[in-house]
Amino acid sequence: MPSVMRSFLVVVLVFAACSAPTVGDCSPKNCLGCCTTKGECRSGAAKDACGSGGFSCAVCAANQRCSGTLTCELDPNAPQGGGAAGGTGGAGASGGAATVEQEYVNAHNAARRRATPAPNPPLPDVSWDATVALFAKEGSDRCIMSHRQQNQYGENLYAGTSPATPTEIVDAWDSEKADYDYAANRCTRVCGHYTQVVWRASVRIGCSTTLCTMNSPFGGGAWYLTACNYAPPGNYVGQRPY
Repeated sequence: MPSVMRSFLVVVLVFAACSAPTVGDCSPKNCLGCCTTKGECRSGAAKDACGSGGFSCAVCAANQRCSGTLTCELDPNAPQGGGAAGGTGGAGASGGAATVEQEYVNAHNAARRRATPAPNPPLPDVSWDATVALFAKEGSDRCIMSHRQQNQYGENLYAGTSPATPTEIVDAWDSEKADYDYAANRCTRVCGHYTQVVWRASVRIGCSTTLCTMNSPFGGGAWYLTACNYAPPGNYVGQRPY
């Protein structure tokens, strides 16, 4: 197997700010800047504008809450052990919203099932890896829109001026398949994010989003950087993803 990974470009997508000027109650799990420190919606932020299904925090875990607007702390009122309060059997997360980690896994697996042409045999599912996720967090916390010089993991980056859900991020990478010629194994434009998402051997993932206040690729102001890392890495020169 060649040891040199193919370098690939980074897609920078700008998302519109939260829509529908509405002031009202905010979910305490919004850690992405649409809430004030009092837990109220910022002016111009709609209650349901910052993530699918209402405010969808891309930072806090299921048993955490916002501390201020940007960091997370353990929520003493959250059910411990993953089950819903008063539940009677079934999976711990049954009936609840998917965690951010699970949404990344689901979005990647959905994209892998949509790979074109259809892989034979089908691509294996990916799973969340805490070690890979820690590496991703170290990457997003750099707040630099460029890849790190390393060959331990594959890496996709995504930047925006407002928060995006894991599904929106992975779907943006998946859309690059329109610019990938599988027969010729080449990109007509940018497609390296897509090929990494559907790389057959890359079955362990970890992702992280950081709200950045420096090094903006948009000319200034706050912005969001997401890093997803993949093990084993993909995008080897001269090889198809599957």
